[in-house]
Amino acid sequence: MLLTNIIDPEMGGIMRDLVRHGLSEPLAAKIGGDDATEQAAMLLTVLFGTALMRQNFQLPGLTEKSTSDLNAQTRHLAKAALNFKPT
Repeated sequence: MLLTNIIDPEMGGIMRDLVRHGLSEPLAAKIGGDDATEQAAMLLTVLFGTALMRQNFQLPGLTEKSTSDLNAQTRHLAKAALNFKPT
């Protein structure tokens, strides 16, 4: 849904606002601190990217992973995203 709608001239803005105001900003507020906006963006990138590559693109290396292995690797990436410190 995101891929289809984000390129649509009318829906693109709605989708960007939904992700920004409905996901990223509340997540950044929950994270807190000076780098919260960047950390929230990186975390959403990890989560959306993993789901997109596994489900939509059926990328080898992800599709055959067990749920527990994928969850463990995603948690590792999520922790890295939350520890992101811009230079």
